[in-house]
Amino acid sequence: MSKIRSYLFSSLLLPAVLLACGPKTTMEVPSSKATAVNRTEEGPGDKQSQRAAVELIPNALPGDPMAATVHRLTNGLTVYISTDRSTPSISSWIVVRSGSRHDPKNSTGLAHYLEHMLFKGSSALGSLDFAKEKPHLDNIAKLYDELRDAADDNARNAILAKIDKETQASSQYSIPNEFDNLYASLGIDGVNAFTGNDQTVYIASVPSNQFETWTKVEGDRFSNPQFRLFYPELESVYEEKNRSLDNPNSRIDEAVARGLFPAHPYGTQPTLGSAEHLKTPAFGDMAEFFDTWYRPNNMAIVLAGDIDAKTALPALQAAFGAMAPKDLPALPESSLTPPSARQDIEIVAPGEQSVLIAWPTVAVGHPDKIVLDAMDLVIDNSATGLLNLELVLSQKLPQAGSYGYVMREAGMWVLNGTARDGQSHEDVETLLMSVVAKLKAGAFTQKDLDAIVINREISDKRSLESNGARVSKMANSFINDRNWSDVIKDQGRLRAVTREEVMRVANTYLTDAPLVANRKRGEFKAEKVNKPSITPIKIDSSKESAFANKIKAIPVDALSPQWLVQGEHFSRSELPAGPLISVVNERNDLFTLEYLFKSGRSDQPLLCHAFSLLERSGAGQRAPKDLQKRLYSIGSSIEFRCGVRSSTIVLAGIDRKMEDTIAILKEWVSTPLIEDGTLSNLVANALSQRKDAMNEPSVIAAALSQYALRGKNSVYLNVVSNKSLKRAKEKTLMGLITRLVNTKHRTAYFGPRNADRVKAVVGLGTKHKVAAKQKPLRYKAPKKSTLYFVDQKVAQAQIRIGWPTGELTEADSVKAALFNQYVGGGMGGLIFQEIREARGLAYSAWTYHTSSDRRGDDSLVVAGLGTQADKSVEAVRTLMSLLIPLRVEPGRFTTAKNSLDADYRKNRTSPRRRSDVVFAWEDRGLSEDPSIKEYAELHKTPAGDMQTFANSKTKTPPILSISGDSDRIDLKALAAAIGIKSTKILKVSQLFGW
Repeated sequence: MSKIRSYLFSSLLLPAVLLACGPKTTMEVPSSKATAVNRTEEGPGDKQSQRAAVELIPNALPGDPMAATVHRLTNGLTVYISTDRSTPSISSWIVVRSGSRHDPKNSTGLAHYLEHMLFKGSSALGSLDFAKEKPHLDNIAKLYDELRDAADDNARNAILAKIDKETQASSQYSIPNEFDNLYASLGIDGVNAFTGNDQTVYIASVPSNQFETWTKVEGDRFSNPQFRLFYPELESVYEEKNRSLDNPNSRIDEAVARGLFPAHPYGTQPTLGSAEHLKTPAFGDMAEFFDTWYRPNNMAIVLAGDIDAKTALPALQAAFGAMAPKDLPALPESSLTPPSARQDIEIVAPGEQSVLIAWPTVAVGHPDKIVLDAMDLVIDNSATGLLNLELVLSQKLPQAGSYGYVMREAGMWVLNGTARDGQSHEDVETLLMSVVAKLKAGAFTQKDLDAIVINREISDKRSLESNGARVSKMANSFINDRNWSDVIKDQGRLRAVTREEVMRVANTYLTDAPLVANRKRGEFKAEKVNKPSITPIKIDSSKESAFANKIKAIPVDALSPQWLVQGEHFSRSELPAGPLISVVNERNDLFTLEYLFKSGRSDQPLLCHAFSLLERSGAGQRAPKDLQKRLYSIGSSIEFRCGVRSSTIVLAGIDRKMEDTIAILKEWVSTPLIEDGTLSNLVANALSQRKDAMNEPSVIAAALSQYALRGKNSVYLNVVSNKSLKRAKEKTLMGLITRLVNTKHRTAYFGPRNADRVKAVVGLGTKHKVAAKQKPLRYKAPKKSTLYFVDQKVAQAQIRIGWPTGELTEADSVKAALFNQYVGGGMGGLIFQEIREARGLAYSAWTYHTSSDRRGDDSLVVAGLGTQADKSVEAVRTLMSLLIPLRVEPGRFTTAKNSLDADYRKNRTSPRRRSDVVFAWEDRGLSEDPSIKEYAELHKTPAGDMQTFANSKTKTPPILSISGDSDRIDLKALAAAIGIKSTKILKVSQLFGW
């Protein structure tokens, strides 16, 4: 069972992600600065020093698996480097050690919207003639100063109109999103940023041949930024705030932080800012903030990948060395005295009911921090923690979890649980606190701690396979003012933690004065804010600054693409059950073994339910708790994944324990030990979670989109009913598992063994019958454009538009890839730029052509918008006008093509993913890497072919789905604006089939 980590504290723990309009790479979030603040005293404030004082490490330290080095430029800018030559790319983070904690108290959210503005270019990048642009930018800054003193709404609106006029005047010389377009043309992707309490971080994935080019752009970016197009960008910031208001967990975050840190910016200054401060943005304060904190002695450049100090340091010195250091001011004194009495808060939201209990703890540098980490894993380690065994495995609660979090000056530990239908908040709190009582009483052993260490070491080994994880860990060190030599000692410190120490910190910090947050079901009404009038900025893809032209002209050695080749990158052989793909792990002694079945709940409606029951059972003579402890003690895990059309059993751990793990799996699936009450509790929890889902706005929006596109075949309708769940018997469910493992299936191994050794031991099942053939994926074929609507009282409307396109053939795959890059290629894509950057109409705006996962499957063009409800009509109208018909601009098409070319050259399939990729080829009926032909075809495809392809795919009537507030969305106006022929208003109950 995977560790159930709550999504609470998304705004406090998880960074406020800047420019996210689509999927983003998962990353480890840095914690914050280590100042050893005694939790029983007032904190001394964040005493900033003149220069970053972490120790320099010119040569890797003994025992450091990352072989990290730490350097400093002449102006005090710190550089971290971890070399990994496995791919010709570099994960880069530029870290500024300031965040929302550093905001002026009357300008909350400032650090975050400054982060947005650092993507607007400089005096050289993003401007055709800065001398002519600058007077308009100066006027805009003065008008924002006036806006803060506006007497009433009429005065505000008059000033905003002047700002809009000046923004239009400045846009004659500005080049919106030139930064993003330039990076796309250079093959630099993954461009993003985030703001947290104590840090702002700018991210990119850089091809190694473009490293020096990247340094020149970034050096210019941070030396000479210009905050152009602030007016439409601020609307995006406000839309991001709207998203947080629609997320109950984000609102709990803020409330809990206020309760734990009532006299400190951690509690009083939310990262996204207060709605009131966002209405009167402090342009001048933002510029001052940049001048104060964006100094080289307060910054680090963190690099992991195909780079070394010899190459990196001269380029970084040349690009960043001219930035001037500056004394950093001390922050105002703030109190961290913990609350002396219990606090109870309540958050009203649709959906699940839950309880969160939080206590203040310590900052990173405190000696108890590592012991608290161990304590957290004793409670919740995904498998054998007290919470996992007592409440989750036993199904006393549908979900429960814990986590600790540390910041520069403080920390917290959080315990949370979801209520089953019929359980009171008091019931949930009692169950959670019963686990705390066991923790304090020492209801665990030193062996449990030893197993935690084994599993943490495995987790650390696996994380080092990722450059993203490497760069995050180094950035974390800088943000926390921790010497790298101390960071690499943490594992040893964890090994030394004793049972008595864990009991001590539990009794010290988990006092009788927690903060208890109850999420209760009800309707939340977000504050209504009228949208400003923003005149669209004209975006001309043919414009280019002299600086961008110069950067693109820098000669670089081209990278050569690499294709997956059987015998070189993977081995293919046959087992009695079906094909085996083996990939050698050359990094460490870990293995992952997957059994992949072409069967899911679409053809076996009770299969996922059966897996859930198996997860909660024992095996042979081992009770469920004993089974989990056995697996955890040897550092192994067994995970059951069940989807709509496929299911997978995943084994992972230390390779020398693979045979033991396989033996446990075979016993588990053949002789499950199901204790009394397990099935009935499973059903009760499942029914409760289904009821919660029907009240969650995000789930409703997804179900509505599925209903609109697939009708009765929606994955939310084509499910086992509640009645069938209640009737299902243990024998029937376990029979499904038995039959599944004895069907033909595919096997994938990643580990240190060669294919012959793997083949001899990994077989599963005996009879290996051929699985029943599944139906291909189908979308509706509408005869007229239709709008499907569900009324939801939310701040943001969620809009999806789909055009079913039939099967995407291999011949059209490159055209689809070009289309996706052109219209939806991150922040440089047509839709994002025109909808968000030019008009401020939405926070998220995207479009792409889906692929066919299996031969015969349908695909579709799909677009999405997340926008304030009263902007819906204009946002949809604009999106449709951009796509129908699509007019291809030569400059933008060249950028899209260059970006795809760079992707093929730079990207390498990681060894862990090779088997997934190979099986994906086979699902499409291919026998070799399709990238070989696609890359050749890319260079033959002219703009006209892509345009013809795109316009042929959007000729069919569109299908719209909107989940939003009916009081603020004019459906008739929307239908008239884009020619909707039919409008269907649905009830939530129509979207779910249980």
